[in-house]
Amino acid sequence: MDDLRKYLLDAAGKEKNKIPKDNPYRNIAFDGDKPRLGWVKPVDFNKIENSLSSLSDLLGGKKNFIFIGMGGSINGIKPLFSIFERKEFFTLDSLDPKAIDSILSEIEDLESTLVIAVSKSGTTKE
Repeated sequence: MDDLRKYLLDAAGKEKNKIPKDNPYRNIAFDGDKPRLGWVKPVDFNKIENSLSSLSDLLGGKKNFIFIGMGGSINGIKPLFSIFERKEFFTLDSLDPKAIDSILSEIEDLESTLVIAVSKSGTTKE
């Protein structure tokens, strides 16, 4: 995994002809000569690790996680749950009381549940 990260960071922001031929992103990160790695913004991984570590108090003891959002906000996370098939992760993208009841019927201990609001824009009122 470290090699892939190194290759990705090495390719980010470069023209195709400036990326070494042994870097796999030279072949997959372009549509013709148009770069597709504009979303890559290299971050010091120590900062990420520190941020995740600071969440441990919040996550400690939690066994269930409900992600709440609408439209594209929640649709970005749904495929991850289908890949990992985790029974303790739930998504709620409806205001229908039956959808809420369905999730709550699967959770035995609400005290060990964390509800996470998901918003792409950060401006929605839900």
